[in-house]
Amino acid sequence: MSKDNGTIAREGLERGVGMIFSRLTQIMSEYSSKEVMEADDQREFFGFTGNTQTSYTAIVYRDGAVTHTASTSQRYPQPPVHAKIELGKSLFLAEPYEGEPRRRGGKANIMHPFAEQTIAAIRKAPANEKGVTTRFALGVEYHNFLPGTDPLEIMRFGIINKMSSLDSAKVNI
Repeated sequence: MSKDNGTIAREGLERGVGMIFSRLTQIMSEYSSKEVMEADDQREFFGFTGNTQTSYTAIVYRDGAVTHTASTSQRYPQPPVHAKIELGKSLFLAEPYEGEPRRRGGKANIMHPFAEQTIAAIRKAPANEKGVTTRFALGVEYHNFLPGTDPLEIMRFGIINKMSSLDSAKVNI
């Protein structure tokens, strides 16, 4: 049995939209990977526990399903040397993740002891948006206390300059 012109047009349109979204997903995956690494390259501090620099992350979703994750954890083979420091607590590390021995105090309430756990929770959070969505995240709650520019702002700035459609830390296409 032959198909009518309306059915053929609908099938063609669906196939075309699918191809467009596949290409957008690929572009956002490549671009978000680049932005994550550039944000880490621009940081102006030495890591203490290792939770910050190993947790710059971009998660690309298509119609709510994770299709790509880029993280600086791929760049750093050594896991964090200590859990995040809780608000009001202080810690001295003779061998911090980077830099000289020093003491640091906790500057924020923490969700999970390690940034990796925070990123896993963010990754599992539902993304109900239709289309392609990219979420940028950092697995530490104290990112706005870090020296220099806020790492999330660096990643957002890169996307804003090229995509001009930012909603908080998400980009929807």
